[in-house]
Amino acid sequence: MSSKLKDASAYQLMKYKLWKSSALMGARMDNLRLKFVRAAGGDMRRFCAHHFLKTHPELPSQLSFVYSDGDTICPPDSIAEFHESLEKAGNRHIEVLRFKDSAHVEHYRRYPKEYESLIDGFLRSLEEQDDFPRIPRSKI
Repeated sequence: MSSKLKDASAYQLMKYKLWKSSALMGARMDNLRLKFVRAAGGDMRRFCAHHFLKTHPELPSQLSFVYSDGDTICPPDSIAEFHESLEKAGNRHIEVLRFKDSAHVEHYRRYPKEYESLIDGFLRSLEEQDDFPRIPRSKI
């Protein structure tokens, strides 16, 4: 439990727990809905952003994915399926950093060196591209 929650009033703590339960329930219900759509043979591009993006013609050629098996909001298997399908399609450079135990959006907090290393390398690789937009340095 974070230090902010330790100092929270009973009302604030209850409010936080209700919000967290609601968010987790919503994410889990959405995943369940997508499984039913997929099982029924529905067009997943209409129901899920990553299925739409798989076939998007203007998706960048360089992509970086940071996620964790410990994430209860974004299913790691779904993210893995997405970047693996992009790799199989070819014409893209894809970097993946998959942690085992960091919670949703907690990757940098738990693994700052690994996270920064991936981001630094990714940004350097973008700068090396011929079509990278150059922003003039400020004269200030």
